[in-house]
Amino acid sequence: MLRHLYHSLMFRLGLMMAAIILLAVLAASSSLMMANRIKGEAQSVNLAGLLRLQSYRIAAQLVYDNSIDQTRYRNDLAELITDFERQLASPALTAVAHAGRNSDLEAAYGLVVARWRDEINPMLDMYLSGLANADDPISEGAQTVIRARYLDNVPAFVGIIDDFTGLLARDAENKIHRLQLYQYSILAATLLLALLTLYLTYRKMRVPLQALLQMASSAGQGDFSGRTRYQGKDELGQLGAAFNLMSTDLERLYGDLEEEVRNKTADLERGRRSIELLYRTVNRLQGTSERPVDYRGLLTDVEELADTGPGTICLCDDVDMGAVMLASTFDKNYRGDGCGFDDCARCLRHENAEMVTFDELGEDGLPMIAVPIRDHSLHYGVLLIQLPEGQSPEPWKKRLLETVANHIGIALTMSRQATERRRLALLEERSVIARELHDSLAQALAYLKIQVVRLEKNLQSPQDSKTTGAIIVEIRQVLTAAHRELRELLSTFRLRMDRQDLATVLATTKEEFDGRNAVDIRLDYRLRHSELDANEEIHLVQIVREALTNVINHSGAKHCSIRLESLDNQDLQLTIEDDGKGFTETSERQFHYGLTIMRERANILGCELECGVSRMGGARVRVCFTPECRRSGITRSDRGRA
Repeated sequence: MLRHLYHSLMFRLGLMMAAIILLAVLAASSSLMMANRIKGEAQSVNLAGLLRLQSYRIAAQLVYDNSIDQTRYRNDLAELITDFERQLASPALTAVAHAGRNSDLEAAYGLVVARWRDEINPMLDMYLSGLANADDPISEGAQTVIRARYLDNVPAFVGIIDDFTGLLARDAENKIHRLQLYQYSILAATLLLALLTLYLTYRKMRVPLQALLQMASSAGQGDFSGRTRYQGKDELGQLGAAFNLMSTDLERLYGDLEEEVRNKTADLERGRRSIELLYRTVNRLQGTSERPVDYRGLLTDVEELADTGPGTICLCDDVDMGAVMLASTFDKNYRGDGCGFDDCARCLRHENAEMVTFDELGEDGLPMIAVPIRDHSLHYGVLLIQLPEGQSPEPWKKRLLETVANHIGIALTMSRQATERRRLALLEERSVIARELHDSLAQALAYLKIQVVRLEKNLQSPQDSKTTGAIIVEIRQVLTAAHRELRELLSTFRLRMDRQDLATVLATTKEEFDGRNAVDIRLDYRLRHSELDANEEIHLVQIVREALTNVINHSGAKHCSIRLESLDNQDLQLTIEDDGKGFTETSERQFHYGLTIMRERANILGCELECGVSRMGGARVRVCFTPECRRSGITRSDRGRA
């Protein structure tokens, strides 16, 4: 505790301020004390002067003519003697004379008192007693002798009083001199302490505080390299040491933060470049029939954004177990095709991204990273990327290249799936065409073949000309119907081959029949999305075309409506209505082939064809069936993904 106080700056400054205050108090108290003493000395000097004056007044009284008023004379003289004794015994004189500080002054006062008591006062008492005794008055001669003796002793007595007065004055001067010396000493000590305080304040406070303020200013500007040189054990020294320690910690922390910021900035930049590369990769891999996939541009993007060298994409060749180069950004002078390995298995055998080395025309090995191109269990090939000389692939760059390779694998898978879907769609279209031809033209041709055989037999019997004519009429009707159905099939297949959806096909069919006559045909399509397969769409379109053909040719209607909707029980319902003459025996006979075709197609859809009276008063044809996808629980989008 004491050691801490000894090194405490505040304690030192407090001691100095206390010393200065103490000196000021001492100076003030000494001044007051000296002032009081000097005040007494001045009074004693005045009294000593009065003693001298009183001695002369007594002498003057003695020589005064006493014949005028004897009593008054005697009283005045007695009063003067009494005043002298009172002044001689006054406390001011006795205090100074008997203070014990000046023996000469005390001796001089004693000499004055002794001379007065032993010589002067007895002489005057004798003189007054003689004057006061009326029975035995003092003679004139005796009075004269006493007066003469007093006057003779007065100069010597006044000289003694003068010596005493001089001693009093010199004693007062000495006290004033000592007071001045004391005041000067206190003033010098005060100035010395003040200078020492200022020096201590400058060395122990101003300099350290200025250094601390400079450190704080530098720290405010981000510079934590400054250190204070003041290393004392006082408060500012401890504060400076704490500041130095804090600056060291802040400098290290700030450096760590700056390093972390640089690392985070680099990570963000790498992330941005990675995202941009993946974005470009996805865009380039979305090839179409009009714009094929630009694999060379993809390699250029990898070289630009991943900060690598040129690269090559090689795909596995299932024929000779080798590889086929898909794209490359290497210089053509490098092995001619950008590949430095004669054995393709050296690149294709890797299951993960690995480093490989190419021998470039006998020079040092060229470091490259081989990244397998795969999609789940499908292995398509390898992505070869050259690395800067002397560098190994960083983890983030390795993951980025693996992601790019995976995207390439996914794109190749999707390309193969798209090719397979197109092939299956083509086979499905061929199957539909074959079935439609078999169900329509093939049956019509078989029927015509039978009629031709009948015609040949009737021609061999000329007498049966009536039957021959009926056969010819029947052949003509079948040919007409077959020709019409062929045209409708061609129109339907042409729309299907344009890959249009069911709503567009129905709208096109409506426009086609609108242009043939003045019947107002309205289409009410209420399906949000088509869930029909190709066969079901063909059958629905053919039913609509067959019904519209009958409306135009046989009904005599002015208005016709087509409505396709989905019912609450997940069935689809197709309704065709008109305001014509409806179904009659004649119209049914004329419409026999069309009704037969529609019933057959309805049976294929798994339902019955309903014929009746419409709300408009004409004919109504209705088909209500459950689509195959709803029966099996598979949607059309699921079939597309499959």
